[in-house]
Amino acid sequence: MASQLLDFKRGSRPRRLRPKLCVESTTAPAAEEAQVSAKTLPVQTVGRACGAPLDYPTIANWLQICEEDFERGRDKHEYTKLAPMFAANGCTRIDDIPRMSTDSIKSLTVEAGLDVTIGLVNRVHDYAVEDVARVKHDGKLVL
Repeated sequence: MASQLLDFKRGSRPRRLRPKLCVESTTAPAAEEAQVSAKTLPVQTVGRACGAPLDYPTIANWLQICEEDFERGRDKHEYTKLAPMFAANGCTRIDDIPRMSTDSIKSLTVEAGLDVTIGLVNRVHDYAVEDVARVKHDGKLVL
């Protein structure tokens, strides 16, 4: 038995185009302390629009933020003195730093005539790796 009501089609009106969002679906285990059922709860993290570039901060701004940060800047390391060296070598955003090895960063500082310790280079590299992972996960960097 066919129903005309079910065969009804809407008139064609223009659809609003929305950007597709990248959705990662994960499952979080139920909290046994809260006595939630033993099933896993679906958790969706909606991120940036698919195909949109990630919003990595520029290296110069990021190095300044690192100097001003309570934890990273507590020993008064001069991270910003590395900014001109990165800019001169075409590194503009923090995702460029993890692509380099600490040895190559150190050799570039020597070529630029900067007096930089390997400890500072290692810290900047490690902070960049952490922050790039944060941007990839959260879509932005919040320090």
